[in-house]
Parts: sequence; C-alpha cells; structure tokens
Amino acid sequence: MNRAEYWNPHTLQYRFLAEAKRLWELEAAQPRLTTVQAGMLFNVYYNLSGLDEIGQAYRLHAIALAHDLRLFEAKLEGQRDRLWDGRAFTAWSLYNWEA
Repeated sequence: MNRAEYWNPHTLQYRFLAEAKRLWELEAAQPRLTTVQAGMLFNVYYNLSGLDEIGQAYRLHAIALAHDLRLFEAKLEGQRDRLWDGRAFTAWSLYNWEA
C-alpha cells in the first residue's frame, strides 16, 4: 500500500535500499564487476526517484571502478571466456547507460 513512499523506513523498499547501501559502503573501494554493476543500479534507482544528484555520485564511482578494472581494454591474456563475457557485458552496459 505504501510502496511508493521511498522515504518511509517501514517499507520493504527502504529496508532493502538501506541494506544495499550498507553493503556498498563495505565494498565500494574494491574494484569488482559486481561493485560496478551495483553502482549503476544505485544510479538508476536515484534517477527514477528524482534524486539525480545523489545518483550521479554512484555513476561516477562505477566509472572509476571500471577504469581500475581496465574494463574497457582488450581481452587480457589467459582470461577465461566466462569472465570475459561478464566483463564485456558490464562494460557495454555502462557504456550504453553513459551514452
């Protein structure tokens, strides 16, 4: 009934976001594919909530992590195909979101 109230601490959405942000703060310094993806999701969430300025910080941090991972460079020597697919998907997703 109150799911549109993103500010209400009694909704599942608020609780989920609080836990996700807690985990983000623990992992944000680690350049990982999942951290880049989480930054993009936070950006989308805040953009849809009308809080673009907050979301922009997550987007910029995701881009910085992607550069740390060398996500936009060619396939690294000895890299498994499955890992390459995940890196390529994340890079293209970030690129398309930015473009």
